[in-house]
Amino acid sequence: MLHSLLVVGGNKEKRWQFALKLAQEKLGETQVFSHPDFFSITGINSIGIDQIRDLEKKLALKPYKAKIKIVVINEAEKLTLPAQNALLKTLEELPP
Repeated sequence: MLHSLLVVGGNKEKRWQFALKLAQEKLGETQVFSHPDFFSITGINSIGIDQIRDLEKKLALKPYKAKIKIVVINEAEKLTLPAQNALLKTLEELPP
């Protein structure tokens, strides 16, 4: 089963709309922002390692309502270098 998906191309708004549509389909709900298994990470100037570590804790738990959890990192280019490394480690070493 696919455990991660990278959405590239188009403009920021189109990527965001595609990610939300995919989340709605996979979670089976239209209001994904209030869904307990949906997480969105954004940052004004940057996305720091603390946000990624908090995400890791949430991902370590089983899904609450759906069969999967979905994370959308909007503007991933804002990830700091330590946050990038932490996220990469999370993707490479998935918890059981």
